[in-house]
Amino acid sequence: MRKAHSTADTEPLRLTILEGDIEDAITAGFEGAGYYLDLGNGKIEMLIDPMYGDEDDRSIALRKRLKKKNPNLLAILPMRSHDAFQFMEDFVEDEVPPEAQGVLREMLLRRRPFRQFKDALFDFPDIRERWFKYQRERTILYAVAWLADQGVEAELIPGYTMP
Repeated sequence: MRKAHSTADTEPLRLTILEGDIEDAITAGFEGAGYYLDLGNGKIEMLIDPMYGDEDDRSIALRKRLKKKNPNLLAILPMRSHDAFQFMEDFVEDEVPPEAQGVLREMLLRRRPFRQFKDALFDFPDIRERWFKYQRERTILYAVAWLADQGVEAELIPGYTMP
C-alpha cells in the first residue's frame, strides 16, 4: 500500500484517529486479518480472510478497494513481538517493586514468555492493573511513532468502532 508521503519539505497528513482502533490494529496478532488506515478519513478498517469466517459487507467493500489499488489505504503493520517483549522488560525494570521483579524477570526467561508473564501477573493484582495501563500507554506511543514514520500526524481521540 502507500505512505502518506511526508518528507522534510512537506507537511505530514493530519488525521483524527480513534485510539481504540489503532491500538487494536497495531497489536493484532492473529492470522487471517489485516488492518488498513483510510488516509482520506482516518478510519481504520479490518479485512478478514474469508478462510477464517464469513465476510461482512465492510470487508467485501474493503477487498474491492484493495483490488483497485486505492491509494488512500495504508496497510497497518502489527507490532513486532520483539517490541512487545521490550515493553514487558521495561515494565519489570521501571515499574515493578523489587519484591516482584525477580519472579517476573524469571517468567521472561522461560519458554513462552508472553504467556508466562501474563499468568504470573495474577499473583500480583495491583501490578497486573498497572501493567495493562502501562502496556496501553506504550502501545499508543508506538502507534503514534509508527504513523509519523508513515507521514501521518495523528490526533488520537478516545473511541472504538471496530467489531
